[in-house]
Amino acid sequence: MPQNSLLIVQQYPQPPERFEDFLRLLFERHQLDLFQSRQRLLGRSLAQLAQGARNELEQISASLAEAGHVHWLIDPVPPAFAPRRIYGLETCSSGVVFACRDEKVEFAQGTNVLAVLADVSGGLADKLMARMLAGNAYRGREAMQAEGPQQLFSMILQGQPVLDFYRLDKNKKITAAVRVFPGRFNPQGLGEAATLSSRKNLEALLTLMEEQSAAFQLHVDLGVALLPGCQLRRADKNDQDALRQNLNGMTRYGWLMADLWRHGSLPRQTGGNLHQSVGPGGLGTLLMAPLMASGEIDREATLGAHPLMDELRDEFTAATGDPDKAGSNNRQNFARRSTIPMLPAPPPNSPAAWTAQRTWTLILVAGGFIVFFLLLLADRSDLIDQIAYHSIASGAVPFVLAVLSFAYGFYHLRIKRKIENTPTSRIRSVAMGMVEVKGNARRKYALVAPMSHTPCVYYRLTRYRKDKNNRWQAISVASSDSACFFLEDGTGRIEINPAGGRVRAGTRQEGFPGQVGLTRFDSDQTEKWQEEIIVEGTPLYVLGFASNKPAEGESLREEVQKSLRDLKQDPSRLKQFDLDGDGKICVDEWDAARAQMEEEIYHQRLLQHSQQRRRQEDHIVIGRQPGRPLIIAETHCETHLTGKYRNTAIALLLLSTMLLGAAIYLLLDYLN
Repeated sequence: MPQNSLLIVQQYPQPPERFEDFLRLLFERHQLDLFQSRQRLLGRSLAQLAQGARNELEQISASLAEAGHVHWLIDPVPPAFAPRRIYGLETCSSGVVFACRDEKVEFAQGTNVLAVLADVSGGLADKLMARMLAGNAYRGREAMQAEGPQQLFSMILQGQPVLDFYRLDKNKKITAAVRVFPGRFNPQGLGEAATLSSRKNLEALLTLMEEQSAAFQLHVDLGVALLPGCQLRRADKNDQDALRQNLNGMTRYGWLMADLWRHGSLPRQTGGNLHQSVGPGGLGTLLMAPLMASGEIDREATLGAHPLMDELRDEFTAATGDPDKAGSNNRQNFARRSTIPMLPAPPPNSPAAWTAQRTWTLILVAGGFIVFFLLLLADRSDLIDQIAYHSIASGAVPFVLAVLSFAYGFYHLRIKRKIENTPTSRIRSVAMGMVEVKGNARRKYALVAPMSHTPCVYYRLTRYRKDKNNRWQAISVASSDSACFFLEDGTGRIEINPAGGRVRAGTRQEGFPGQVGLTRFDSDQTEKWQEEIIVEGTPLYVLGFASNKPAEGESLREEVQKSLRDLKQDPSRLKQFDLDGDGKICVDEWDAARAQMEEEIYHQRLLQHSQQRRRQEDHIVIGRQPGRPLIIAETHCETHLTGKYRNTAIALLLLSTMLLGAAIYLLLDYLN
């Protein structure tokens, strides 16, 4: 049975010019699937575009050559042998000699050497996905970048690296191969370059082989390249079966790279541009390529319900739609993205403001402690006992608790009525004062939850620690109150300041310090955290006070003073205010100059204000005012929110009634 030929292509980090037309040509002329062709041609590595009979692939190769796409049409040579594991090496004038179990393999000086460095744990795809998503979280979607060869090299060394060396003859055919496991060979043959670090010894060995060889190629794309038989499975150190399969895939990858080198020069992967921007239409491809290469998903799963399906579906629509329209949309999207600035860093958390209510509460509590401490110093413990007895027996303590419960319950009832009586406003028509708005939350800053690293508009992190009785107690609470965010409803966008407000987040997660993921629970831990977040894009209900933002920049007075200082340093301009020509500026002349400067700056501001249309989020903010509530709730309906306040108010009022009854009963019994 004849072996199928392979058509391998060099992927593009960005769609080339008239890329959609070329995809349609492949579909109409060669019946290649549009979706698969797009995924195979876009990325940062190598991919198999097609396989089959050579005469059929030659026609596709002709189309690729006509369009200028770098590709290889090869008849792959099956691996004749696997690399032999080395246990030591020796450097001599003739080259490098590797000591294997039962023989020595020599790489003579001036030989062609092909090297493959890979993470056999199969974790490279996960790391790439994590770094890309983290870049999206911190820097925004438009600032995402693909990892370059140097970054891949560093990421591989942090996993379970394995290094293969292939000795090639003049015809680029493999004649020998060795395999290096870091930390499992004697590095004395490296001479002065030998260190105690297994990773450093690996780098030194790579440098040595590159210096000894006539032509050297290093490949680090195993686990990312979409090549047949070269997929890596996720495996830990104890999963010997998966590790064995990954090593076999590494062998097939090395022989395939030798085939490509023999059929044409391969692009060098140890240099070049280390940061490639993700261009229009390339985001989904760059994110999906590692998953597809690792065998985690296939085309059917991708078309099903993968989280990145929205992005891929947009790319597929662009590939299958009208070519001219798709190309125009891509150019417009690229122009739009290139002008979008990155999200700024969130401001530091500001300390809580000391309001008059907090000040009086602190004074009362401190005064009570001082009185109690003075009574203890005066050795009047009997007086303390009498005060405690009479306070409870007379019903004073239950009465105070009843008053507090009544006040707090009435406060919740007042908030419920405020929510019901405040009409919902469109953001575009928000008036100054108490307003009620609904919309989707959008980030103003690159805010990320501290534990789950989720892009969000608000977070509250509570840390708990077990006490002596093995009960959880809150030890600290941190939140993003100082980071404002936007709320938009289709008619406009407005800024929300959550400082001092009641924030009800709908997403709550628990975990432990240093935990990866949020699904593990371990009762033996002595400290845990609870994270409440509002994810970007979540529908929110906001009740608060709309006001104008404080004016930013210099005031009119400051601008006038700056202009007058500049005027003093410009003698030629001062002459026009010297009306009597005596060469000095008197008080009246200086007042005239000041008045002229004020008039010029005032007219300049009016002109700028008329030319620039101020956006609503630039000058209006919804926040908390003294005596006015601020409620930010992640809820689907207003009735659900008012129901919670109603139930809380009823419970507190019932508790207040019961405490008042107990206080009256104790008072009557005390008087009798």
